[in-house]
Amino acid sequence: MVALLFLVVWELTDDHPVVDLSLFKSRNFTIGCLCISLAYMLYFGAIVLLPQLLQEVYGYTATWAGLASAPVGLIPVLLSPIIGKFGNRLDMRRLVTFSFIMYAVCFYWRAYTFEPGMDFGASAWPQFVQGFAIACFFMPLTTITLSGLPPERMAAASSLSNFTRTLAGSIGTSITTTLWTQRESQHHSQLTEFVNPYNPQSQEMYRQLEQLGMSKQQASAYIANEITAQGLIISANEIFWLSAGVFLVLLALVWVAKPPFSSGGGGGGGAH
Repeated sequence: MVALLFLVVWELTDDHPVVDLSLFKSRNFTIGCLCISLAYMLYFGAIVLLPQLLQEVYGYTATWAGLASAPVGLIPVLLSPIIGKFGNRLDMRRLVTFSFIMYAVCFYWRAYTFEPGMDFGASAWPQFVQGFAIACFFMPLTTITLSGLPPERMAAASSLSNFTRTLAGSIGTSITTTLWTQRESQHHSQLTEFVNPYNPQSQEMYRQLEQLGMSKQQASAYIANEITAQGLIISANEIFWLSAGVFLVLLALVWVAKPPFSSGGGGGGGAH
């Protein structure tokens, strides 16, 4: 952290900075970087979380977990060329707004439908619908980020924007996995409190498992595994809820960007 602070001070005061932090003086560049970084952080965190959840809790193989995640790439393949051709006729903020709404819908969808008995479609369909969000995400936000900058600063702006996005993806992965395991531990402790000799439901569960041929130790191990699975699902759903809420906040933030939007031109944000 100290080294990072020294880097910021150095780059702000140097005549020929390696990282041109003065780009953040541009409103559109700052808003674009912030939106694309936060959104990518949440998106990439979910990419890492979903296969782990499907394999650890639902017993999916790596192949089936990949198949459940794969539908997210279908829609962008079809829509991206169309958006690239006709997107300049629309306000980029509208496309990004649609994208963030779809992201929020998909994350809320997961938070509602992810439960112990869910089937393959419950994980695959939100991924498919999220493809609409991805198709309207990268190109419009990149255009907003680079709008209003002179041509000679495009390379530096593009590099810095890509760096912040990549850094955000790495941070998102770390935060998501850490939050998932920590919240699982808390939920595991809370759920375990209900398994005791004084809880009739707990004793009834033991009785039913013993009738199925399990010993006391086997029943305890089975219940412990179920509690762990429940904790992982609950903590994942909390992350989905939180991610959806952040996307709703980003909806308002993107409208702070100032049109016209173009990826080149002079200081006034000239035309293509």
